[in-house]
Amino acid sequence: MFTSMDELERGLSDIKSSPKETGAVELIVRRPETGEREVLEQAELDSTRVS
Repeated sequence: MFTSMDELERGLSDIKSSPKETGAVELIVRRPETGEREVLEQAELDSTRVS
């Protein structure tokens, strides 16, 4: 089940109003292949490498 574009756009204002300077990352999931998910226990985030 996928989220529709309308549902994503409706939730965008909530995301934009979230704190910019503080907060916690509670879950990191990567997608190694289409339709797959891998929950990461540990990850390195690098804000200098924005694509």
